[in-house]
Amino acid sequence: ARWMIDLGVSIEDAKNYLPSSVKNVVVTCPDCGAEKEYVLNNIYTNKSIGCICSDGKSYPEKFITKLLLLLGIKFKAQLSKATFNWCESKKYDFYIPNINAIIEAHGEQHYEEHGVNSKFKTLEEEQENDRFKEELALANGIDKYIIIDCRYSNVEWIKNSILNSKLNEMFDLSNIDWTECG
Repeated sequence: ARWMIDLGVSIEDAKNYLPSSVKNVVVTCPDCGAEKEYVLNNIYTNKSIGCICSDGKSYPEKFITKLLLLLGIKFKAQLSKATFNWCESKKYDFYIPNINAIIEAHGEQHYEEHGVNSKFKTLEEEQENDRFKEELALANGIDKYIIIDCRYSNVEWIKNSILNSKLNEMFDLSNIDWTECG
């Protein structure tokens, strides 16, 4: 599948593995240069590497991705059963292996009730799911579970949420160009 190389799969990986392989490979986005681990079969099926610079990612996820890249932190986006079986059907926004931490960017639906015709769960269902995901992660050996309040998708709100989170204790954020994150 030559077209997968155009999405950022290396020529070597394209030669060594079939597109249906469940092998995790590092892909480099041809648009922004970000590196990400991805299962080859998922790239083949989705016709995308799901890079942060593409549509389909929320503003808070793009913001936090850029922050982690600026800090030089290796991470996995969209942690799922493909990474750890214990995830079951749940997905987590970010996983930082070297400190065994999960970061969740919680949007408005985690804090405020939406109308009956909303595409979101009820507030109670959303918060119960949040509790379950955190308990599941901690029960399976995750050391740190960090929730960033991203109910408003703007630079100042997310910046302040990050500065008031455990991330500020764990990493030196003093030289971050927050406008670049935004």
